[in-house]
Amino acid sequence: MQGLLAKLIDSGKATDGQIKDFKKFFSARYAIEEEDGGTRTPPPKQIAPQALQDSGIPAIQEAVINYN
Repeated sequence: MQGLLAKLIDSGKATDGQIKDFKKFFSARYAIEEEDGGTRTPPPKQIAPQALQDSGIPAIQEAVINYN
């Protein structure tokens, strides 16, 4: 689900509901600790490429495409 939502967000095709789900379920792991000890979560569009990589989908796609 993380990979699918990240792909939709990165491509600009995500609905408001899909973006909300991404924020709710996956954004927290990409929070950045600030100098004052607080945290900041980057916007979904900014973290979507890393979230996609972390999902493992690109590696699976590559393996399937290159399967002989």
